Amino acid sequence: AGFVTALIILLSIAIGWAYTGDAGWYMAAAEGRLHELIQPYSGRLLHPFLVGASSSIFSLDITLVFLGFAIALLFLFVAINGIMLKSIIKNPLFLIPLFFSPFFFEAFRAIFNPDVFYALLTALFFLALFRQRENIALFLLFLLFLTRESTMLLGALFVVTAWFRSKRLLASAVVLVIAISVFTVSTASSVGQSNIHGLGNMAYLMAKSFYNTT
Repeated sequence: AGFVTALIILLSIAIGWAYTGDAGWYMAAAEGRLHELIQPYSGRLLHPFLVGASSSIFSLDITLVFLGFAIALLFLFVAINGIMLKSIIKNPLFLIPLFFSPFFFEAFRAIFNPDVFYALLTALFFLALFRQRENIALFLLFLLFLTRESTMLLGALFVVTAWFRSKRLLASAVVLVIAISVFTVSTASSVGQSNIHGLGNMAYLMAKSFYNTT
């Protein structure tokens, strides 16, 4: 995992950092300027909150913390996927090419965005399901909702899969987690400014989730 992560980092540095237009929103969230945020950024609070808290606790430059998080998260993501894939691919050398898709470079270069953090949580979610730790998967699903609203698709698939596997109680628990998550994100979003479409928080969240999944 360390070797793969180092290669991705070196190649990303060679290509250059990508300071996307979204970077300012995540920086504002990390610095606690929540009233400046618009949706959907006002609902994607988990990653910038952790960065901002770490920056405050350790008195570090917030950009440096974003970079440190990106490196640590990338390493963990590669390690966790390696754990899941090694049961399928016996030779670890064959795992290395799998991590050199354009996604990893683009996601890592945009260090302010929550993409690598979201990918890590998703990997942990599937690892929990793979090991039949469904209670942990439910908690991770909640964290995923606090990271990106596109988790609605993952939640819907989780409900359908659990239902067709005759796990009615699990399906009901997933629906409850989705409801709690949507309410939490909607409440958090109300602190910031309205979205560009002028919709209510709940309506915008549902519409944006549907848009992201189509």
